[in-house]
Amino acid sequence: MELELERELGPDLSPEERWEACERIRFDVEVSMKRQRWAAGEIPEAHLRRAIFLYAQAFLFGLDGIGKTLTALGSAAWVPGAVTTAREDFYRSLPTLAGVRDTSHHLEDRARRRDRRGKQIAVKPVMNVLGGRVAQRPSEGP
Repeated sequence: MELELERELGPDLSPEERWEACERIRFDVEVSMKRQRWAAGEIPEAHLRRAIFLYAQAFLFGLDGIGKTLTALGSAAWVPGAVTTAREDFYRSLPTLAGVRDTSHHLEDRARRRDRRGKQIAVKPVMNVLGGRVAQRPSEGP
């Protein structure tokens, strides 16, 4: 398809004009092919890769919602003490939940190395299970 369209270009084009026309043709053909694959039900790989992160973020926000619900229920006088115990167990089992959720939800602040109060945060290394440095993570303390 691309070659057919390139053959239709007139002979009177300068090398620069021919190059630009060929680039436009390549782009248009690529877009057309992607649209055909999409219409045939093929999901682009980039979308599939992104879906994993969307599911992870939804799971994280869901856990955060459970914790907030337990906290809200625990402050009501009519709720049994077992709810307070469940909340404590929940947050003890997931000690970094709030920090991870805040980082995920406030990426623009973390990119500027700011905490939720707008204060500068120190960046500390994150250690993987083998003990090697793999990334830097924001930390609210020095």
